[in-house]
Amino acid sequence: MSSDVSGSAETAGRRAAAAYLRELLLRPGPYRRVWEQHVVRARPGEVSQLAVAEALARHLWSNPRDPGDEDANAQRLKDTVSRALTGRLLSRPTLELFVDTFGFTPHETDHLWRLWNGSSAISVVTGSRAVPRQAEKEVGAALGPRRHQTLSLHDHVCVGADGRLERTRTLQVVEAIAADVDRIPYLYDTTALTVETGQGCRGLSGQLHQIGP
Repeated sequence: MSSDVSGSAETAGRRAAAAYLRELLLRPGPYRRVWEQHVVRARPGEVSQLAVAEALARHLWSNPRDPGDEDANAQRLKDTVSRALTGRLLSRPTLELFVDTFGFTPHETDHLWRLWNGSSAISVVTGSRAVPRQAEKEVGAALGPRRHQTLSLHDHVCVGADGRLERTRTLQVVEAIAADVDRIPYLYDTTALTVETGQGCRGLSGQLHQIGP
């Protein structure tokens, strides 16, 4: 493999790891609460880099790695956080610091490192490119303007010994972006579906209906 190809794969891996890292920090739950408690001005759907830097600094106070870590502060770490979360520069020590500070699960940590190392077996799709533009227009025309956003979407696919699909499980984390949201449209390509709500949801509202062929 040429150095150019190797470097390109490495860069793509770092960016993919950064995208997954942002996803973990945005997901409602313990990781998000770690940095949200330090937010001065919240912006829906965004990770506060200064708040994350504050969380990292506080972790270093109690768990110093290098001389001077006891004096770490958010302003000094903000650029490191910015480079890490945008994928411009996510070094090994920085990723280790994120993992230690937020306490990601072994599965999530393994996923981060595999992405960081440029594994071709997994990928992260985020942003508007995750949905074709025309498909987004068609859904918007059928269901109206979006009143929620998806923070993360994981598909778990089980394949049988015969190579055929046995079952799938989708974990989707959503967040309201409008007032008084008590339900969201949910699209799934199947004739048999079980939906379970959790976290801040109050339960299913209304019946499930087929809206397409």
